[in-house]
Amino acid sequence: MVTSEFNLSWIEEKDYRGSIREWIDYFKGIPKRDPKRIEEVLTLLKEIWERVPDWRFFQLIENIFGCPRRQNRCFFYQEDDITIQRLRHVLGMGVGATHE
Repeated sequence: MVTSEFNLSWIEEKDYRGSIREWIDYFKGIPKRDPKRIEEVLTLLKEIWERVPDWRFFQLIENIFGCPRRQNRCFFYQEDDITIQRLRHVLGMGVGATHE
């Protein structure tokens, strides 16, 4: 049996490829993340990228967060508040600022 703070036993009883509708219905009662975080993440990312427009998108992402393979990390489970903190930190470092 799967152990989790949520009862996921129904997954074992069904095909793991259960319908999206089943997942949506199951998670309806679970507290949701604030959708306003999306705009904040994208705004911070845009501000950083505009400072270094020659970087490709994934070059930008790896330069901000590091390479997950080399760090033995998985960003899949990283909460957005951690991402926002990192983006703010990078902006505070003056990435892309011209030094004369």
